[in-house]
Amino acid sequence: MPIRRIIEYPEAEGKTVAQLTVTNTDEFRGIEIAFTDETAMQFEIGLSMEVEPQLINWKSGNGKKLKQFPSVKVVA
Repeated sequence: MPIRRIIEYPEAEGKTVAQLTVTNTDEFRGIEIAFTDETAMQFEIGLSMEVEPQLINWKSGNGKKLKQFPSVKVVA
């Protein structure tokens, strides 16, 4: 299971938000927070996922995990 983390951006602290934009096109996916001082924080969203392969035994009906394989990151 991936580790959940909190990431803070002190550069944005105290700034006033002018606009929040979500873009989802073939060329770009992201979130931009524009501030009134004409700066912005932009978060580009990549196309990737993580696959976690497991060997499962269903003979007993409870899906017992027999083996966990290393995770594989898939990038489109």
